[in-house]
Amino acid sequence: MVYFLVAALFLLTLFVIYAIRTVGTRAPLFEQWANQQQSQQSQQPPPIDLATNKTFKAFLQFHGTVCDMWNEVVQKSMDSDQTTLSKADYIQQMEQAIQPPMTLIQCASTLSATTDPATLLQEIPTAIDPYKNTLTFLVTKTTGMLSKLEGALQGNIEQFATYEATVTCDPTKQTCQGTNISCSVSSDPSNNSNNSSNSSNSSNNNNSSNNNNSSNNQLLYQQILARIAPLLEEIPDIQPLYSQAQTNITKLKEYSGKAQNGTLVNDVNIPPST
Repeated sequence: MVYFLVAALFLLTLFVIYAIRTVGTRAPLFEQWANQQQSQQSQQPPPIDLATNKTFKAFLQFHGTVCDMWNEVVQKSMDSDQTTLSKADYIQQMEQAIQPPMTLIQCASTLSATTDPATLLQEIPTAIDPYKNTLTFLVTKTTGMLSKLEGALQGNIEQFATYEATVTCDPTKQTCQGTNISCSVSSDPSNNSNNSSNSSNSSNNNNSSNNNNSSNNQLLYQQILARIAPLLEEIPDIQPLYSQAQTNITKLKEYSGKAQNGTLVNDVNIPPST
C-alpha cells in the first residue's frame, strides 16, 4: 500500500512539472498559429468592387458610347423598315446580309456595376472584333449614304440603296424560315406552381447561399476583369473608326433636319444643262 502511494505521488509530481514546463511553450505556439492565420488573411486580395474598379469603369464608358450610337442607328433603321422583328433578330439579319458575314455588337442591355456578373460575362465579347465590325459597318454605310445624298444635291440623282428582308418565325419550331434566327417561346406559368411549397426550404438555406453567392461573384468578377483588360488595350486602334462614324452620323442628322424644315433646298447645286 505504501509503495502504491509513493508511486502515485511520484507520477503526480511528474505531471505537475510537465504542465508547468509546457505552459510556457503553449502560448507562443498559439500566438504563432494566430500570426500565420492573420498573415494569410492579409495576403488575400481585397474584394473586387466593380463600382470603383478603374478597369471596369473605363470599359463601361467605351461600351456605353458605342452602344448609344449603335442603338440609335438600329432603332431608326427598324422604324424605317417597319419591321416586326426584335432588335436581336434584326441585328442578326443584318449580320447575315453583310458580305462576308461578320459579328456585330448586340448591346442587348445596359451594363453597369450592379448588373448580374453572369449577365456581364454573357454580354461582354471575348474579343474586340464585334466593336470593330460594328464601327466599320457604320462607317461604310454612312459614308455611302452621304456620298449618294451629296451627289444628288449636286445633280447626280441616284436611287438610294434599300435594305429589305422578310423573315417568318414559327414559334412552335423555335426557328425562323430560311434562317437560323431563334424565336422566343413564352415559359409555362405552371412551372411556378410549387413556389409556395418550396419557400420554407429556401429560407432555411439563405445564409449559406448568400455566402456561396458572394464567393462565386468574386470569381466571376475576376473573369470579367481578365476579359476586359485586352479589350482596353485595343480600343485606341478603333478610335478613328468611332470618330468617323460619329462625324458621318452627325452630318446625316443635319441633312435630315434640313429636309424636315425645308431648308435642304438651299444645299441643292444642280449645274445648268448645256
